Amino acid sequence: MRKTDNLLAWKLLLTIGHLGSLKLAAEKLWIDPPIASRMLAALEDELGIFLLDRRSRPAELTNQAKELIPHIQELVKDHEALLALSQSMKKEQDPKIRRTLRISLPVNMDRTPILSALLDYESLHPGVHFEILADRGLQALLDRQTDLSFCFYSSDQPGLYETYVDDFYTFFLVSQNYLKKHNAPKTIEELIKCPILVRYPSSPYYADYIEYGTEEFKLRNFEKLNYGDATTCKEMLLAGAGIAIDLNLGTVRAQIKDGSVTAVMPQWHRPVAQAHVYCRSENKSSPLYQEVLKIIVENGNSDLTSPWREFSQKLGLKR
Repeated sequence: MRKTDNLLAWKLLLTIGHLGSLKLAAEKLWIDPPIASRMLAALEDELGIFLLDRRSRPAELTNQAKELIPHIQELVKDHEALLALSQSMKKEQDPKIRRTLRISLPVNMDRTPILSALLDYESLHPGVHFEILADRGLQALLDRQTDLSFCFYSSDQPGLYETYVDDFYTFFLVSQNYLKKHNAPKTIEELIKCPILVRYPSSPYYADYIEYGTEEFKLRNFEKLNYGDATTCKEMLLAGAGIAIDLNLGTVRAQIKDGSVTAVMPQWHRPVAQAHVYCRSENKSSPLYQEVLKIIVENGNSDLTSPWREFSQKLGLKR
């Protein structure tokens, strides 16, 4: 018996287990019942065990066959995954087929390095197009609304393939517009009285405290917390409306460079988080996905690390 027939025989046995009838299973798989019966008999000869109890009406699976069912399910599942992967590879190799990958990138970062690299890739690969989305998160990835997602947290949700990008640092940032009206805080007691610009007030992925070495201080102890998205926090920071804690340094790189934004009490900061980029597990072996993951990781790493190095040198901090 050929291997393809063998796989079909396994599927037939699995379907009998679901439907409880050889006749119904054969009809579902579009196999003539006599041929289905011969396929099972050949499989029994090959294995040396009985798979169907033909004394019962309708014929039932034997206990030995029932023990094989979980293994058959894995075999069929692996085969279907292999077919899906091969079809995906075939599409990627066909220049006539245009592939669109939907990529979710955080607003809270300088996305220019990643976007520039993706545009360069598009120009070299006319069959590939990237659709850039903002902060869709992992649920959208699981719901197939996106294909890759860059996140500032780690997740162990099943069905996802995770690639580490870099560590993520945030400090208390203040603008010169704020310092024109207020003194820079130098102690926690002074800091808790200042208006603090915060993101993610209820997210389980972000700690609800700041730290200095082994010391911790809860954010809820601050007297004035102003919540907003990354864009709002940046605008309020530059306007002098408060001190920001959750902004990626890359988003204010130019302002840090020209001195209009600086850090206050840099020893206190959010716990170091990790940035990752995710795709669905079914796509992790795709050559196209691997190339795009590499682009995002290399350029995302540059965005997260370079501003931190520049700023930390300026402040005399060590990573």
